[in-house]
Amino acid sequence: MTRFGQWAALSGGLLMAISLLGAPAHAAGTTLTMEATAYGPSAADNYPYGPTDYFGQPLVAGDIAVDPSVIPLRTCLYVTGYQDPNLPAGGFIGEADDEGGAIKGLHVDLFMNANPTQVANFGIQTVHVTILGPASSTTLSGTAACAAYAGDRGAGGGTGSSAAAAPATGSTPVLVGLTPGMTGAHVYTLQADLALLGFTGVAMTGVYDAATTAAVTTFERTHSLPVGGPTTLAFRNAMLSALRSPAPNNAETASGVSGNASPTAVSAVASERAAIVKLALGEVGRPYVWGGTSPAGFDCSGLVEWVFAREGISLPRLSGQQYRFGTPITKADLEPGDLVFFQTYKPGPSHVGIYIGAYQGIPHAFVAADNPAVGVEVDNLDSAKWQKLFYGAARILPDVPPAGRATTAPATAESAPTTTSLATTTASAATTAGAPGSIDGRRVIKVIHMIATAYGPSLQDNYPYGPVDAFGQPLQSGMVAVDPSVIPLKTYVYVTGYTDPNLPAGGFLGRAMDTGGAIKGDRVDIFMNADAKTVSDFGIEPVTVYVLGN
Repeated sequence: MTRFGQWAALSGGLLMAISLLGAPAHAAGTTLTMEATAYGPSAADNYPYGPTDYFGQPLVAGDIAVDPSVIPLRTCLYVTGYQDPNLPAGGFIGEADDEGGAIKGLHVDLFMNANPTQVANFGIQTVHVTILGPASSTTLSGTAACAAYAGDRGAGGGTGSSAAAAPATGSTPVLVGLTPGMTGAHVYTLQADLALLGFTGVAMTGVYDAATTAAVTTFERTHSLPVGGPTTLAFRNAMLSALRSPAPNNAETASGVSGNASPTAVSAVASERAAIVKLALGEVGRPYVWGGTSPAGFDCSGLVEWVFAREGISLPRLSGQQYRFGTPITKADLEPGDLVFFQTYKPGPSHVGIYIGAYQGIPHAFVAADNPAVGVEVDNLDSAKWQKLFYGAARILPDVPPAGRATTAPATAESAPTTTSLATTTASAATTAGAPGSIDGRRVIKVIHMIATAYGPSLQDNYPYGPVDAFGQPLQSGMVAVDPSVIPLKTYVYVTGYTDPNLPAGGFLGRAMDTGGAIKGDRVDIFMNADAKTVSDFGIEPVTVYVLGN
């Protein structure tokens, strides 16, 4: 990033003074919806001044570049709404202490102490930026300069820590004291819980908006609670009770865990593929917006993420992550509903579309958001342009079983040695028959062979945030920590193949609710509500993780 503001600093800070005079007086607590990009420590991102902020201090986690006419420099901010595994889960507190020639209006640039590929993968995203107040230090920068606000927001700094949204010690419990207009990690938790209870109109924005208010009001009336006002402890208890009530297909806890759940067979997924194609075609003509993730405007991976989410399948946000999430297939094996990837402006998969098969005279068509002038459109995979740029294909949905094939897979050697009825009926998406399976009525999306470790509730295992997940909720049996670029957070999983006697025999249904600095790639960390010795005795074991639909 070329920061011409450095020139102003060298010439007496005149530009800074002019910018501050013109900056609007946003009151503390004001939340702005902004466009976010990312920059790193590389020379290319910081030419010609090197990796320093506007004030000449070294760039650190939590530094944010802003337009000083919108947000004054030296202002502490709380940033939420992004989806990137290299930033703290849920949100982080940082300082507006940098600017740049391209950073104008409602645009922020988030510093990431990461390699160029990780920085580029951030792309352009919509975020929510809350004004906290002036920085408490001029000698510190980034998150450290805004430490005084950490207790108020319950958010960790921009350090990449695994539980950045954890509430501060002694703060208000999760789900208590929330009111319309509030923002932050606790609002994310509220919205996620409402969605789990079937309030489909609630989006996870981190902003206590009108849809969230309506859902809360309905929940309060249904459970004979006082309507309106801050959410109470009675509201929290009713919410937790509702989440733990038996679901239609199985008794699950708030974190989606049900010890010895019985896997069931699943029907063919031809209708699901047809639904994906119909949803994709239904968005043709929508505008193209770089970083867009809704019908108001899509970019390529935003369209894919949105379409699959309508069918209850959580995908990573970016095209490269979506390619790695799927199962690689050849172009000859493409079926409607598969994803096709292209190498465009950078090495690797940087553009994605949804393959729909034959359509209106095009033998091999796909739907993608690519052209700002046209928006979402149907394109021809066989055209010279896309043949040249074709990178690969990936399958998200299971194969459709041939007629007459049994859809319940046999038990495999991956089951624990001390098998139970659970293990003997485990559906295996890695089966030699290739048949799809489901577990507890949730379809198997993908199977990953992973290396597992375990962690417990001790402070040592959860320093400095305590025994809470990435969303600030108490750790519970069945929660697992993952790399969100491999398995998206809040995804249901079925874990089997371990030998530890302190976990359910055969396998358990759980949920990816946490992250960790050492949990990268095909690594998974299993929470065990046990003493330190029991946790340590787990050691390191190979496991099989079934990634499930919602």
